[in-house]
Amino acid sequence: MLRAAARGCSVLQRRACSTTSVGCSVLQRRACSTTSVGCSVLQRRACSTTSLNTHLGIDRTLSGSPVELRPGFARVSMTTTPTMSADGRGLTHGGFYFGLADYAAMCAVNDPNVVLGSAEARFLKPVKCGDSLTAEAKVSGEKGKKRLVDVTVTRGDEVVFAGNFVCFVLERHVLD
Repeated sequence: MLRAAARGCSVLQRRACSTTSVGCSVLQRRACSTTSVGCSVLQRRACSTTSLNTHLGIDRTLSGSPVELRPGFARVSMTTTPTMSADGRGLTHGGFYFGLADYAAMCAVNDPNVVLGSAEARFLKPVKCGDSLTAEAKVSGEKGKKRLVDVTVTRGDEVVFAGNFVCFVLERHVLD
């Protein structure tokens, strides 16, 4: 059953819902935080377990799209594009898949006021235009406002990036 309030969802709310209900209709995505009528079992699981609460305005063509989200865990996918190429041979600039990993870490923490404090990044394999990447982020530690997040980015079965991110959950928005 769709909530009446879902009809008036903002673009940001639709973006948040669409990330965890891939393949659902627009109306189903609008109501994904409460129901996922008509979605597959996998879509309902992703849709009903956790709603995205952070980085709602991000450009997913540059940072990836969440495909699985649950407390302390996020899986984000992205296909690299020609605009990400660093040269004429199609080498993807590492900043783009670092951004994918960073976004996955933020999604794993999933707090509206999460920010990145530091990161240890290891670029393990080159990535080229057209590669499909998946980042998996797991919160591995929590102390006060500090969150430690381990992220691995893969291309199929091959690990292309690994990083450890130190995130902080602030009491209010960093710009306030």
